[in-house]
Amino acid sequence: MIQQFHQSQTRALFRLVYDESAFDRVFYGKDRRDRLLTIAWNRGAAQQVSIDNVGYEFPANTILCLMVNEAFHFEDPAAIVAWQFNREFYCIVNHDKEVSCVGFLFYGSAQKMFIRLADPDREKIASLMQVFIDELEMKDHIQGEMLQVMLKRLIIIVTRLAKEQYINEQALPADKLDIVRHYNFLVEQNYRKQHQVKFYAEQLSRSPKTLSNAFALYNQKSPLMIIQERIIQEAKRLLIYTDKTAKEIAYYLGFEDAGHFGKFFKKRTGQSPSEFKNAATEPGAKAEVEAKTKTEVEAKTKTEVEAKTKTEVEAKAKTEVQAKATTEVEAKTKTEVEAKTKTKVEAKTKAEAAAGSKAPAPTISATA
Repeated sequence: MIQQFHQSQTRALFRLVYDESAFDRVFYGKDRRDRLLTIAWNRGAAQQVSIDNVGYEFPANTILCLMVNEAFHFEDPAAIVAWQFNREFYCIVNHDKEVSCVGFLFYGSAQKMFIRLADPDREKIASLMQVFIDELEMKDHIQGEMLQVMLKRLIIIVTRLAKEQYINEQALPADKLDIVRHYNFLVEQNYRKQHQVKFYAEQLSRSPKTLSNAFALYNQKSPLMIIQERIIQEAKRLLIYTDKTAKEIAYYLGFEDAGHFGKFFKKRTGQSPSEFKNAATEPGAKAEVEAKTKTEVEAKTKTEVEAKTKTEVEAKAKTEVQAKATTEVEAKTKTEVEAKTKTKVEAKTKAEAAAGSKAPAPTISATA
């Protein structure tokens, strides 16, 4: 089922997709005209999802955010609920102060975030989905505004969950995260022409060193690596999904010399552009590349989870030690106070007793 809101005057487009057996997206192909961001919820069992020809496991009851130009295919599309919208319907850049998701949920994240839904979260999302369905069946002049408000609520819920699961707020405070988010967004807008960190640092009024420190806290990738990986990502898409030559791709991505682009691509991937294209279009080689990539992604994710868990365990242990030390100090202090009080009481009692024994005996007067 695909329910849709479209406003011809502004070209605003919003879609809700569910129970569809043939839901996918190929940006450099059939879907090029519709520049849609996608929030996908897997409400079924764990399944495979291919994003730009790379395979990932899409766990049950998780949410995945996908960019405009990402091609994706689901193993079981019917189990997917997807909210799709274009810039004309809801511009997350203009509303960043409200939802704080630019450069985090969608643009340039260092890893694919599969955002887990606990039972209360799942029920909340399911209820919101039903409200979307009901609203899309209504046809009046305020329908678009209602859908925008509901979409904003969905984005805020997903952003909060993603930050809880992927950001260590103690290590990366809000001001540092904002630098990372806006850097990622600027890279997304300028990576084809601007290949040096200096440009982005100037745009953010920060030094390259400050950017490096912020990214070290966030994902251990340097700002330069973010730019280069984005260039490689787009080059791979163009090699897989278009008939552009390496020379055309080089020019499209801001390289004046095709030879320089070829060396850059091989250094980053271990293959020349033509070798990569052949590997990606041959079924056996493609499966091997996807399996290798999946293994690398899973290993990286496991390492990140273990690191985060270690940090949380250490923080918890530190808190417990501090609490125990505080308890021991309090107990020791209490014992000392009680002993001191007891000593004072005993001394006072002894003094009173001594004073009583020295008091003169009462005088008995005789009467005539």
